[in-house]
Amino acid sequence: MKITYIHHSCFVVEAINCTILFDYYKGKLPSFREDKPLYVLSSHRHPDHFSDKIFLLGDQYKDVFYILSSDIDNNKRVPERFRKVTTFMHPGQEMKFGRFWVNCYKSTDEGVAFAIDVFGTSFYHAGDLNDWYWEGESQEDNIAMQRRYLKEVSLLDDHFDVAFVPVDPRLGKYYSLGAKEFLDHCSVDHLFPMHFWDDFSVCKKLQDELGRPVEQIEYKNQEFEVE
Repeated sequence: MKITYIHHSCFVVEAINCTILFDYYKGKLPSFREDKPLYVLSSHRHPDHFSDKIFLLGDQYKDVFYILSSDIDNNKRVPERFRKVTTFMHPGQEMKFGRFWVNCYKSTDEGVAFAIDVFGTSFYHAGDLNDWYWEGESQEDNIAMQRRYLKEVSLLDDHFDVAFVPVDPRLGKYYSLGAKEFLDHCSVDHLFPMHFWDDFSVCKKLQDELGRPVEQIEYKNQEFEVE
């Protein structure tokens, strides 16, 4: 399959039987194949993860399905003509769309994280589920954040073929904390950093710190062939 990094936390996954678009809000999208269903997922309503522009795809392609976090559930956000192909999901909810399985987990910020199985291939997109350990916050708040994050991570499966995880440089020395805690619980074949605000150097930094391969994103619309 092919995975394309679009921008920030947005990726396109072109699998054998479908195409998946995660957390689009801006950037240049590739053309999608007409013979495959397109699943558009948005983890929450923050403007760096969701845009009304995703509904333009429903006018351009015939088999488009929207899977959105429940915090986006607003009639004014979803055009009436797409309400029938839109599903809102809550934390802890599991749904099946043919051979496309989705489990949602509660974010430590807003919305949900997605765990997906498509014809036996597993994906994890964290959205804003992360250990947001801010140096300017109180120790008490940071410890509470860490507990919430570790509790949610403990609910995940212990392996994913592909995982997209936040490594936010605004967290300073704690930028990789959530990723490392995630990897303490889950093994991953292909780890993609995200939410790094165009600081592409974070990818190499993370790989050096972890001592394991990390997908090296160097520019927008970079393509990765993944087995």
